[in-house]
Amino acid sequence: MPREIITIQAGQCGNSIGSEFWQQLCLEHGINQDGNLEDFAKEDGDRKDVFFYRKPENR
Repeated sequence: MPREIITIQAGQCGNSIGSEFWQQLCLEHGINQDGNLEDFAKEDGDRKDVFFYRKPENR
């Protein structure tokens, strides 16, 4: 059974918290602002696939 995670950001406070959430998530998983993996980010042992999908061109 497929599972999905839905994030909802409502209002100014919700958008501010949501923006910080996504920035922190990218920082923790080694994803830069261009959507590319940083050199230190490893392929193994990290569950980036929970929130992110990797396209064939690695973005």
